[in-house]
Order: sequence, then C-alpha cells, then structure tokens
Amino acid sequence: MPYQNKYLELLSYEYPTIQMVASELINLNAIMNLPKGTEIFITDIHGEYDAFNHYLKNASGIIQEKIELNFPELSIKEKNRLAFFIYYPTDMLNKYKLKLSKDDFVELLHKILYDMIKLAKEIVTKYTKSKVRKSLPEEFSYVIQELIYESSSHEDKEKYYQAIIEAIFLTKRESKFILQMSRFIRKLAIDQLHIIGDIFDRGPKPHLIMEKLINMNNVDIQWGNHDIAFLGAASGSRVMVANVIRIAARYNNLDCFEDGYGINLIPLARLAEKYYKHDDCHEFQPRGFNNDYFKSEDLSFIARIHKAISVIQFKLEAALIARKPGFNLEDRLLLDKIDYNNYTVEVEGKKYSLLDHNFPTINPKKPYQLNKDELEVINHLTQLFLHNEMLQKHARYLLQKGSMYLKYNNNLLFRGYSFN
Repeated sequence: MPYQNKYLELLSYEYPTIQMVASELINLNAIMNLPKGTEIFITDIHGEYDAFNHYLKNASGIIQEKIELNFPELSIKEKNRLAFFIYYPTDMLNKYKLKLSKDDFVELLHKILYDMIKLAKEIVTKYTKSKVRKSLPEEFSYVIQELIYESSSHEDKEKYYQAIIEAIFLTKRESKFILQMSRFIRKLAIDQLHIIGDIFDRGPKPHLIMEKLINMNNVDIQWGNHDIAFLGAASGSRVMVANVIRIAARYNNLDCFEDGYGINLIPLARLAEKYYKHDDCHEFQPRGFNNDYFKSEDLSFIARIHKAISVIQFKLEAALIARKPGFNLEDRLLLDKIDYNNYTVEVEGKKYSLLDHNFPTINPKKPYQLNKDELEVINHLTQLFLHNEMLQKHARYLLQKGSMYLKYNNNLLFRGYSFN
C-alpha cells in the first residue's frame, strides 16, 4: 500500500540496509524483555525542597530496600551507614575523616567502596550497557564499567579486579570515586520520576526544586492546580499573580518570591501599611505553621499584606467571571452582596455577620473597582513576573515537560482532586 511505502521510505533514512534493520529489531526485542526500570511517583511537593531532595537521594526508599536485600550480613547500623554514604557522601566523608584515625578511615572507605560496587552491580541489571554508559561519570567511566561488569570471584580476574581498587587508593582518588559512585547509584535507582502535580505554593523553595528537575533527564510532570496558577502568573494574568502571592502570604512564605525569585514586594507592603496600618487583620493571620516562632509584629505585617492582596484578587476575579460566564462562578462574587453599614453579607438568600469590618479600599457603589494604588501595585507586580528571567525559565520548562495527563507504561497519570 502507498502509505506503507511512505513509512518504509522514512525508515530507510535511519536504517538504510537490511542488516541495520535486523540489528535494531534484535536490540529492541532484547530491551523489551529486560525488567522494567523503577518508576517513582511524587505529588504535593509544595516548595518543600529539603524533603524533596532527600526523597530523590534515597529513591523513595528503593536504595535502602536494595541494601536490605543484598547485605543481610550487615548490622542495622552498617546498613544505615552505607545508605547515608550514598545519599550524602560529602557529609559522611567529612564526618568519618574527623572521627576516625587515618588507618581506620582508609579501611572504612575500602569497605564502603566494595559495598557500593556490589550494590551498583545489582542496580544495573535492569538496564542495557548502552544506558548504563550514558549514566557514568566521565572521569571514572572506564573504571566503573570494569568493576561492575567483571567478577572478582574468578581466579583469573581477581588480581585485575583488586588492582583497580588499590590503584584508586594509591592515586588518592578514593573520596572522589565514592562521590561519583554514589551519584551513579542514585541516578540509576530511578528510571523515571513522575511528578503528579503541585510543585508550587506553601513551601519556601520551589525555585530550587525546579532547578533540580531541569537538570534531570528522566522526569515528566502532570500539572496540579498550583502549577497552573504559577503558569498563569508567569503568563501575565493579574488575577493569578494576586493568587500566588496571596497563598504565599497565607503560609507566611513571601520569601519564596523575594529571596527565591528576587521579586520586590515592597510596593505591596507599602500599600498594606497605608490602608491597614491600624488594622490587626486578625482573620488574615498566617496559618499552617507554629506562630510561636514569630514575633507578633511580624505576623501582623504579613497579615496586612495578606489582606491587601486578597482584596485585590477578589476584585480581579469579578472581571474574569464576567468575561467567562460559562465557568458558572457567579456565586464567588460577594463584595457586591455586603451591607457596608451593617457589616453583613447575603449568601443564597441568607444574611451572615462579617468577622472583618474594615474595607478601606472598597467603594460600596463600585466594589469590584481597583483604586489607583491597587491598580499600580498589581500592574507593577505583573510586570515583575513577566520579566523575571528565572521564573520565566521555570515556566517554559513546565510547559515543555508538563501536561494535564500522560500515558506511561500503559498507566494513565493525572492529578486528581477531592472535594468535600
């Protein structure tokens, strides 16, 4: 058939001979019969970089599991020590260098190195040699290949195997080698990392999480609502800019924008001080953490910012809802349902007393109209989001690597939600 000829013609550009086609078919058939690589799934990271980083380093507990299976003779203490040499090699090398004598330290490194090689041999069994080679550190590529693919139990190879190990120590490369071996093990312990939504909001370091993901090759991302809000803000949506800043204030986490992305929130702070200086903003106090660690004046300052940006968001939402009636979000419009004399709000025909009575930036006749100061602040913040180099880089990466859903290994991956 004509369409078959077309496909064969395209195939011939990459595989011009029958021998090349046959070789590739053999290769693919062999790969299909390898054990599936380990996939790990993580969701709701919410800017918690330290927890996320440890999760990656221990491969969701997979490395510890491999140690349990392959080193039954080790004590619990020795197993944990080996695990932490893989997770945090620099810290462990520094710790034991200070703790042990020189001879004992060298003896420990010998043991750790042998154990790492044994563990690496187990982990690489799921992969082709080609894939393993691509994961090897350039500096020790040849050495590691020889150690993981040669057996030390055969008499004719034992001296060769031992000579490689001793050469590492004679050239004073043992610490560097352990560092590279640990990275190699961690890299191959995870064949594919699936991020199932919500990298952003609440936690302090989403920018570090994004930088780590950008440097990984085996990642896919299914967007959560917080990721989509971030993309909206990065795209210049004023209501989404207000939303992501409001959530950061809600969790006392404005540093993620100021320190993480270098976005100046001083204009917003000035607006909050101007209109809410004598307002305790009790209902807008940051929540979700232990307030005892923070001074009351600091919490009040954050609460004022939280209230200021919340009112801006409520106003901006009205224009969006009016523009998109198909969303059926009219029930979210409440500023025009407030009785500003009696401080009540009417919802579905019932009146409720308001807990907060201070709305200095709301004009009761035009409750959804931004005043001059609010308009200047949200326009300024939106421009900062649009022209922030790091933030835009992260948004582009999310768009390139992310999606609403993904079919992978015959599994449908998507971010699910529950509504109570």
